[in-house]
Amino acid sequence: MSESVSNEKITPTTEHKSEVPEPVITSPTDNIISNIVEQTFIDLVKKSLENEEIKKKISIQLTPEVTSVINNIISLTPNTLTDIEKAISEIVKDGRIDSKDVPNLIVVVQKIYQSIYSLKNVKFDAKKRAEITSTSLKYLIHLLVLERKIKIEDDKQAEFLALTDALIDSCISLLSFSKSLKRNVCFKKLF
Repeated sequence: MSESVSNEKITPTTEHKSEVPEPVITSPTDNIISNIVEQTFIDLVKKSLENEEIKKKISIQLTPEVTSVINNIISLTPNTLTDIEKAISEIVKDGRIDSKDVPNLIVVVQKIYQSIYSLKNVKFDAKKRAEITSTSLKYLIHLLVLERKIKIEDDKQAEFLALTDALIDSCISLLSFSKSLKRNVCFKKLF
């Protein structure tokens, strides 16, 4: 009799099955998780702009104009910062920026420049927009490295940041290059 009782306990019946469905991960959940990650970088940027200690650790000096522009981007198009973080993380995933990463960096520069250009409440000339783009991007990259969102070995951080800043300056100079060209007077004499 004890055998039949133990058999009944081992054999599951439909009455003992759990009616609670197993959790299924769907894309809305993924979006919620993604939004939490996105908010983290935006919050980090906000805190860094308000915290003098963090500003001192980052060697990029922010003017009130640059701070205002970054705050406007955060309030008007916060996804821009998230996109920049993702793009920079992808560019630097191997711990350096090399020739295959330059086109992607140029796209990031373009995205920031377009965001600044589209701000309705501030108007800058092309040179000032390029300058603000450069400073903003450098600041964001320095912040990502400082906060270890981009992992660079400690002994290589200074070199990485210096080379990245030089590369950003080169990309930015292309934005204002056409404005710096002066028409040659010789062509007027030919025609």
